[in-house]
Amino acid sequence: MIELLGEAHADALLRVAGDPELSRTSSVPARCEAAHVASWIADNRAHPRRSVTFAILDNGVVAGAVTLKKLDSPDNSGELAFWVGREHRGRGLARKAAEDALRYAFDVLALDHVHAHCLRDGNPASRKTLEAMGFALDRLRTELPVEGRFTEWFPGDAWIFYRLDP
Repeated sequence: MIELLGEAHADALLRVAGDPELSRTSSVPARCEAAHVASWIADNRAHPRRSVTFAILDNGVVAGAVTLKKLDSPDNSGELAFWVGREHRGRGLARKAAEDALRYAFDVLALDHVHAHCLRDGNPASRKTLEAMGFALDRLRTELPVEGRFTEWFPGDAWIFYRLDP
């Protein structure tokens, strides 16, 4: 289940996002702080919205987040990103939350397509999740070698890009 991220989720989301392992394969900062979570919540109230973030709930407990971003793209597309805290993994929460966010993307935002990306070798769980939801490799985009902090953990790896049409 997902809920639009708001102040009521902030403390719990910060606890989950505080796991430094999350930053290895996601855009969650290595030292996620309250200000980061507050900016995600503020983005949900911005007009026009460039992104929307939902809290992923596991039996009422905040387990992670799913975001639709780059909503201001000129081609009426968005980008899907998701992460689930370590103690909530392996139960299909990421897929269920991403499917809910995709329904929002296509039914409410009326996007024409949604992009996603993940590490080619370093994040097989996200690849499996994306492919199970029907995402296909985006043949218009080439793999992008990792840079910055990602080279330390995933030398020789690359970002791969996916696309989903409704």
